[in-house]
Amino acid sequence: MPGRDRRKVAARLLYLLAAIAVGLDQTSKLAVTSEVPFGGSARFVGLRITPVQNTGVAFGLLRGYGSALAAIAALGAVLVFLFSRKGARSPLTGAALGLLIGGAAGNLLDRIVRGYVFDFIDVGFWPVFNLADSAITIGVGLLILEFLFLERRRES
Repeated sequence: MPGRDRRKVAARLLYLLAAIAVGLDQTSKLAVTSEVPFGGSARFVGLRITPVQNTGVAFGLLRGYGSALAAIAALGAVLVFLFSRKGARSPLTGAALGLLIGGAAGNLLDRIVRGYVFDFIDVGFWPVFNLADSAITIGVGLLILEFLFLERRRES
């Protein structure tokens, strides 16, 4: 696939996956808030759903810095977006950056609207998280795959 076509596919994947990540994240949070109260827990498809308010960053670190964290998240999302417009050379990079931007935007919306990030997926041995966190984690994993393994293969 010629370079220009690869960049178009990468850009489309970026926008599509960012929109899907935000949409699924916010829809899942609305569904959970209507069904399971804070302090409660329920089972759904083998997962425990436990709504929690996360005023910190990942895993509840830095609690109480909500406004500063929202500003940092917004800046980070803008920087990733600006980088992605020039740096998304492959479809895999576009997909990874789309997931990162979508996840960051989902959690940023929470901080702006709710004043905290709404986490609810409780697997027991790990801190409670949400679909935006999952999108970010998958996006980072895809970037690592791209830069550590696939980029080297293209250079050889």
